[in-house]
Amino acid sequence: MEGRHLGFPALAVSLDGHKHYDTAAAVTCSILRALCKEPLRTGRILNINVPDLPLDQIKGIRVTRCGTRHPADQVIPQQDPRGNTLYWIGPPGGKCDAGPGTDLLR
Repeated sequence: MEGRHLGFPALAVSLDGHKHYDTAAAVTCSILRALCKEPLRTGRILNINVPDLPLDQIKGIRVTRCGTRHPADQVIPQQDPRGNTLYWIGPPGGKCDAGPGTDLLR
């Protein structure tokens, strides 16, 4: 998302788990090939959420809009070993806009 703040098109990829990184890489490469033909506009973020499944179980690509959540319930300040303050942000808030066509499936 840093790219967007710097005025570039940006891409973010998330895998819904920790097993099938190869699937996330393959899906991302496929989308990047399509973006070479029709690039993102400046200031846009493409957020890719990939199911944690083998590639042959991926049924296709669905374009959605980003849903929203209420703010996290807690922000917990702590000190790191160097004395700097860190902030742990609690669990995400409840879904605010998770209707049809959003990326919030759960």
